[in-house]
Amino acid sequence: MDGEIKALQKEDGDIDLLRSLNVWEESTLSRREISLNENASEVILFSHALTYEALKMDVVETAREMVRYARRHNDTWEMWMDDMEVFGVEALYALSQKHPEYAYLFGAFIIPYWDTEHADYALSYPYAPCRQIWT
Repeated sequence: MDGEIKALQKEDGDIDLLRSLNVWEESTLSRREISLNENASEVILFSHALTYEALKMDVVETAREMVRYARRHNDTWEMWMDDMEVFGVEALYALSQKHPEYAYLFGAFIIPYWDTEHADYALSYPYAPCRQIWT
């Protein structure tokens, strides 16, 4: 390493899992290369950690804390990472894809005051497996 700070790339995580998360065109995960100014490190790190069975419960506990944060604030405004993506969405969906027994955490994360006008992309994730069947 030459000391240069670089953003995590899809190849640093579970590439197949990350490909399955690319359900909307404007997702950072749809880009060929991810810059430091974009927010994908969270889901890339989660996907990488999920490849290690020994880390599974640590990832699950982190996911539970993310849900507690969302429920405590009950306002999507508090959860935006940038102007395009809400913190936690892709990471929790990745967990549910890898370990379906924890899919309830993704559901619990979608708070009652979810911004369906600006963060509606998150609501399309649960339907992604169905789209694969229908097409």
